[in-house]
Amino acid sequence: MRFSLARLLTVLILLSIVAALGSRFLRPAPVRIFEAFEPALLEQRRTGRPLLVEFNSVTCTISCLNLGSVISRPAIQERLSAFVIAELWTDMTDQGPENRRLQAERFRSTATPLYVIVAPDGRELRRLSGTLSEPQFLRFLNGATAR
Repeated sequence: MRFSLARLLTVLILLSIVAALGSRFLRPAPVRIFEAFEPALLEQRRTGRPLLVEFNSVTCTISCLNLGSVISRPAIQERLSAFVIAELWTDMTDQGPENRRLQAERFRSTATPLYVIVAPDGRELRRLSGTLSEPQFLRFLNGATAR
C-alpha cells in the first residue's frame, strides 16, 4: 500500500493532536493530571504521595504510543491513583520551553518520553525512558512505592 505525502502529513497531524489532547481522554477522571511541575510539587507535599513526572513530546511517536497503548490501560490507571502526576509536554505548547529547561536542569536528560518518580522528600526514586510495555511500567511504578 502506497502512502501519499498528504496522507502521511494527515496521519502525523492527527497523532500530534491525539498526543496533545489525548491523554485527558485516555485517563479516567479520578486520575488528576497537573500540567505544570510546581503545582504538582505542592500537591505532593500536601498528600505525601510520590510524584510521577512524565516528559512527553507531541512529535515523539513513542510518547504517543505509550500514552495510547500502555498508560491508558486499566491496571496502569489503577496503580497511578497512588501518585501525583505531572504530565509535561516539551514541545508545541506554551510550557514546552520551560518543561525542556526543567527536564535538562533538574533531571539531566533531554530524552522523550521520560518518566521520573520523585519521593516526597525530593529524592529521585526511579526513572524510565523509551518504549513501554504494561508489565514493565507496572514494575516501575510498584518498585517506587515498595521502598
